Formats: sequence, C-alpha cells, structure tokens
Amino acid sequence: MIQFSIFPGENGLHPLIVHFPIALLLAALLFIILGAALPPQQGRPFLLSALMMFIGTASVFVAAETGEAAGRLVGEAPQTKQILEQHEELAETIKFLFSALTVTLAGLLLSPEDPGA
Repeated sequence: MIQFSIFPGENGLHPLIVHFPIALLLAALLFIILGAALPPQQGRPFLLSALMMFIGTASVFVAAETGEAAGRLVGEAPQTKQILEQHEELAETIKFLFSALTVTLAGLLLSPEDPGA
C-alpha cells in the first residue's frame, strides 16, 4: 500500500525550515535600514518591527538542528563532507552574528531614549 505524508520526517524538514530565518532576517534588516533612514519619530515603528529578528534568530537555531539531522543522511564522499562542513560553519557564524545583532537591537530599542532622564 502506498502512503503519502504531508509532513516530512525529521531528516526532510531542513529544506522547509531554512527559509523562515532567511525571510525573517532579511525583512528585519530592511526594517532597520528604513528606520535608520527616516527621522526618529517616523523611523521608530520600523525599528520596533525589526524586533521580528528575535523570531528569525530563534528559527536559525531550529534550522541548524534540522540541518544536522539531514546531514546524517549524507554519504561519506569527501566532496560532500567538505561542502557540508562549510555549510555547518556558515550556520554557526549566522547563529552567532544574528544572536549578537538581536541582543544589540533589543538593547538599543528598549533602553530609555534620554539617558539623563
């Protein structure tokens, strides 16, 4: 009997999950650019919207976990292992970079606007 599944197994989730952080983080960067380019009163809503970077950063960690599961299916060919290692290094860099950027953005936006007040 043939069975079709709408939901892929753990190993097949990576190609589906990986697009969420890409879209969210690119949109957050666009909001940051818009917020910085506009006068403070007009730009602040865009900067607050950029806090979607929290969700994007969290989804990077989920994408990395699903990528590790998918990576276990990869064969032992030297070329494949080298590409997979580069892919994993890039994922680690993205996790570190956007974690730092997210904390920095949150600190800037959630701190009092007038430090002397």
